[in-house]
Amino acid sequence: MYFIKVDRVSSVAEAMELQKLGVNCIGISLLNNDSFSDKRNISSEEAKVIRQALSESKLSIELEYSSNEFQEKMFIIEEIRPDFVQFNLREPIVNTDLHSLEELGCEVIYSGLEASYDDDPSWVLSSFENLKGTENNWFQLDLLPDIENSWEFLKEECPKYPEELQMSDIDELAEDYKLIVTSSFSEQDIDSIIDYLPNISGIAFVLCNDPKKKDANYFEYENLESILTSF
Repeated sequence: MYFIKVDRVSSVAEAMELQKLGVNCIGISLLNNDSFSDKRNISSEEAKVIRQALSESKLSIELEYSSNEFQEKMFIIEEIRPDFVQFNLREPIVNTDLHSLEELGCEVIYSGLEASYDDDPSWVLSSFENLKGTENNWFQLDLLPDIENSWEFLKEECPKYPEELQMSDIDELAEDYKLIVTSSFSEQDIDSIIDYLPNISGIAFVLCNDPKKKDANYFEYENLESILTSF
């Protein structure tokens, strides 16, 4: 079964409920991200409380990356001791920083990656070519974030235009990279995800309470339980 990850969890209560629902990875954000208005980012102190409360699910923390300030981030990482550190980046972090994380037992998740219907699949993860086949690097890819009902569009409309991005292109990428995908999934889509993308490593659900935000695939917390119980 797929690795299930829920991002932007904002409280111990949410983390505990998601753990009971079988979520493999609880994602929390320590970023002050201006693109969100719902204030789901939390403090490092709150992150430590969630870390201590989890007994089965793994923890991912989202941080801003700068190679010049990475040692400051390492202090936070060492305090929280997450399983994954997530960076919103379109290129790899510096090798020395990657080794520092590996020494702590942390794997890296690269997020903020998108695949649009008119993308050349060879370019989607081209900047990570040197990380192809590695075990400690994950790639979280938002499928057709600018299209409403993106999963249905990818299934039903894209095949009409063979020169456009196809499901098979995403699945081929997943043969070389540890790929986590998100799209406009519903509880009715679980079987089709398995059918169309057998090689992906996981599925992500990014929480957002701002229904006006339209530039990515997001999920309201209240609607997520029915999807998660479908797995």
